[in-house]
Amino acid sequence: VGIPRDAEAGGKYLSVFASSNIIEKGVDLTSRQRVGSLLYINVAGEVTRRGELIALNSPFLIAGDSQWSMSLGNGGTTHYRSHYNASVQQLFGEEVIASSGGDALILPGTVRTLVDSLPAPKLPGIYKLVYTIGLGDTPAVKEVRYVLYVPPAMAMVLVLGLTLGISLLVQKKRR
Repeated sequence: VGIPRDAEAGGKYLSVFASSNIIEKGVDLTSRQRVGSLLYINVAGEVTRRGELIALNSPFLIAGDSQWSMSLGNGGTTHYRSHYNASVQQLFGEEVIASSGGDALILPGTVRTLVDSLPAPKLPGIYKLVYTIGLGDTPAVKEVRYVLYVPPAMAMVLVLGLTLGISLLVQKKRR
């Protein structure tokens, strides 16, 4: 792949495909074999990677492993790789109980939605979720959200207790 000397700076993207037709002898059948590859090329010069966090969807109540998602945009002239991490921390302090993360390619002029898993803590309670999201040339964003973790067995006990409490209040009021 050659780039012209007068090419504008920024990201250039193309797909290369190779294919062949295979004809079975004695049978009226043709199959096509295809191989493809994507090429991401940066032409040197003044390039920008203007990332933007458009949306962050974080759970506020979980009963086990759950998911979170974000939408990232790129208003720059070339692609960037967003490195992201979500960590579950104690409500007070910085102790990380669980974390997940990864990276994704964000092409210029696009919005990409990413979904990742969020591991559940071991004990019920209120926890802090700290999201760190890389945005190319734009400084990384750090978002803090809070989540209530109630395991299914504990949720059943709470619902049962609440039902019993309401029932006792109603009976007391009737007397």
